[in-house]
Amino acid sequence: MKKNIITLAAAVRAAAFFSFAGTEKPAVDFSSPSAVDADYMTAVVSDWLGNCGNPDTIAVKELATAATARPETALAFSQALENVLYSSGPLRSEELYVRFLRAMLDTRAYPDSTRLQWLLEVTAKNAPGTRAADFPLEFSDGTSRLLSETVDKPTLLFFYDPDCDHCREVAARLNGIPELSACVNEGTVQVVAVCPDAADNWREASSWLPAGWLCATDNGAIDEDELYIFDSYPIVYLLDENACVICKNAEAKEIVEQMRYLKSVYK
Repeated sequence: MKKNIITLAAAVRAAAFFSFAGTEKPAVDFSSPSAVDADYMTAVVSDWLGNCGNPDTIAVKELATAATARPETALAFSQALENVLYSSGPLRSEELYVRFLRAMLDTRAYPDSTRLQWLLEVTAKNAPGTRAADFPLEFSDGTSRLLSETVDKPTLLFFYDPDCDHCREVAARLNGIPELSACVNEGTVQVVAVCPDAADNWREASSWLPAGWLCATDNGAIDEDELYIFDSYPIVYLLDENACVICKNAEAKEIVEQMRYLKSVYK
């Protein structure tokens, strides 16, 4: 019993840190009855991360430990972090999520530790700074070659589903980024749109993919060997000329920054 009291006290102390930037209002009290509700915790974590400053200053280990005051609270907290930091959304950050995953696993107190371990393995695949997993590509012009043979310049990999309306919308938005279009037109960057399954209609995407993009499929090789894990489509990777990952699940802001850098290098 004494151990539990100490843990709850730690949770209250953590709540003082786990606060909105620039205010004294606590973002969450892990000892509160509401802290066992995943939807409540997701809203709290989302609000907090949306208002906090430098994520490098977050006391990840302390928060992960404090949330284990009760198994129900730990489960709600881990689900909230997955919802906010890993699922598609404006606050997605695999880098920060990996820090939390490692801290949560280190406590050995999370009921969903098996899933947390799996998520840690998934996020480690094709992480920034590593060489992208290689796979065969079949292009709409009938040619075939490996990804490693295709990447001879900075490359944007656009993984998509040919039946996905959202994929079409994102492709159009990417094509509307002036910095990206300029680099593609100048030949300093290429975009390879990959349908990562054996869908029969992948060639039809050539009709709506932006001009200048390469249209290809892996014929199911990615899924068969679990080379990449896709929880939704589209997913965008940016590779350098050596096929090393620069950005994973790249957002528009990251793409703009990288294109501006490339423009400065190749001008």
